[in-house]
This record gives sequence, C-alpha cells and structure tokens, in this order.
Amino acid sequence: MTQRFWTKYAGSFMTHLGAPQVSDESPFGLDPDSRELWWQTETHPRDMLECLESEIQGRKWRLFMCGCARRCIPHMPGEACRSAVALAESYADGIASKRDMRAAATAAYGELDEAGQVPDVFHAGRVGVASASLGGGDLFQVTIQLIEDAALANDSPPEHDEYLLQADLLRDIFGNPFRPVALDPSWGSDTVLSLARHIYESRDFSAMPILADALQDVGCDNDDILCHCRDEKQVHVRGCWVVDLVLCVTKRG
Repeated sequence: MTQRFWTKYAGSFMTHLGAPQVSDESPFGLDPDSRELWWQTETHPRDMLECLESEIQGRKWRLFMCGCARRCIPHMPGEACRSAVALAESYADGIASKRDMRAAATAAYGELDEAGQVPDVFHAGRVGVASASLGGGDLFQVTIQLIEDAALANDSPPEHDEYLLQADLLRDIFGNPFRPVALDPSWGSDTVLSLARHIYESRDFSAMPILADALQDVGCDNDDILCHCRDEKQVHVRGCWVVDLVLCVTKRG
C-alpha cells in the first residue's frame, strides 16, 4: 500500500475503527468484572467470537479471519488460495469489491478441488476459500469452520496451541472490548503516524516497541497501549488495535 491508500480510503478505514461492540448476554452468567478477566484469559476463540457477534460484518472480524488464514499459507495448495487471503484483506479495507471476493473464492475453491486430500493441504485450502467467503448470510459459522480448519492445517488437536494463538489474535485485533482505550490526538506525531503506517503496510510488527517509544516521547502514558506494544509474547496481525487506534486518531487530526 502507498500514501494513495491513506488518502483515498481513510474515510472507509476510519468508519470501522470504533470501539468493538460486545453482546450484553455473552459470556453467559458472568458479571462485568468477571467478563473482562474471562476475555483476557480465554484460550479458545469460539466463545470470544460469540461475544463479538455484532462485529461479524465488520472490518476487524474479516481481518481476524485473514490473520488465522495467514498462519496456514505455507500449507495452502497454491497461489489462488494464497491470493484469496490477500484479497480478503483488501476487501476489509474497502479496496476490493464483493465481486472480487466471489471471484477469489471461486478460484481458490477450484484449486482446492484439484489438490487432493492431503490433510494439512486440504484444511489449509479450505481456510483460503473461507477467508474470501462473504458468508452466505452466516459468516459466523464460516468463521467457526475456518478456525477449526486452521487448527487442523497446523496439526493442533482440540484445545491446543492453535486455538490459543487464535484467541491471542482476537485480543490483538479487538483489544479489551469491555474497557476501550482512547488515544489523545496530541500523541499523533508525524513519527508515530509514520511508524504505524509502516507496521500496517509491511506487517513488520518487530517495530511495535519502537512505536511504544515514539508514543511515550509525545506524552502517551497509557499502560494498556504501551504494554501491548512492548509485550514480547503478544502475537500481532494486521488490524492490531493499537496500530488502528493511532491511524484513526492521526487521520482525524
């Protein structure tokens, strides 16, 4: 992506950057304080997705699907499936159309159909197809199938590492939906914006601690933001809530 993207699509991009909306009824039976603890420690993404069900058609939901799919790319049967993931990211950011998505999903499905039944290739191919699926009215179920296929493609038994990584991806993308964080517009310096753009466009998340330093230099003292950037164990993908927050605020400024 280039500067042209940020100029042309900033409005569309920002429209989907607001605080995530969470279901009032999920997770069931938990008081507000317990729900926040549950979100921070949950190891399987399914209930977390149910909690975010109102976000199904949103940009961040699609980027979660793509984040899971990118972990399967080494196992995918070919270029059509890999391209479907990249196209879905463009769709999330308002660049690609529904027509583009249908074409990408069709091409990926055709490639999958010819790939045979080698388990990791088969499941990874299904993930590629699903990443570009419009859902047919039930994107939630498409997403649930995607995370299960992703776990199988990466050879993870139920309740094992891949599901935990997927839960971490949700926390990276949506932050803490029970305690949204605001970014002071005065923290949106040229350096901060440049770093955030670089991270978003290149997926070079090794620069997250540098972003934290730049934010701190202009007065950011929010522990949630700084710790998220500096946490060496945190998995980051496109849609990371801190990067999104910086790009949103600096565009408004």
